[in-house]
Amino acid sequence: MTRKGRIGLPQLPRALAAVPGIRRTPSYRELYHAVINGDIPGNYEGGRWYIEEADIPAIALQLGLMPQPKSRPASKGLKQ
Repeated sequence: MTRKGRIGLPQLPRALAAVPGIRRTPSYRELYHAVINGDIPGNYEGGRWYIEEADIPAIALQLGLMPQPKSRPASKGLKQ
């Protein structure tokens, strides 16, 4: 049974496809390798990998599936 707030790794490609601004949808195999290599967060429980739903936007950024948010320029009025 899946705990609320997390999904199984096989559902991650579909969840990423639903993220606004996504450039491409990675395959299950690509995501599996990313999680076992520690490139994206995941929890291994009962022989299955699970992903926290709150981590999905960060995973999309980490894998380069969407543009990085633009940072604000530093204020020029501050003196140190």
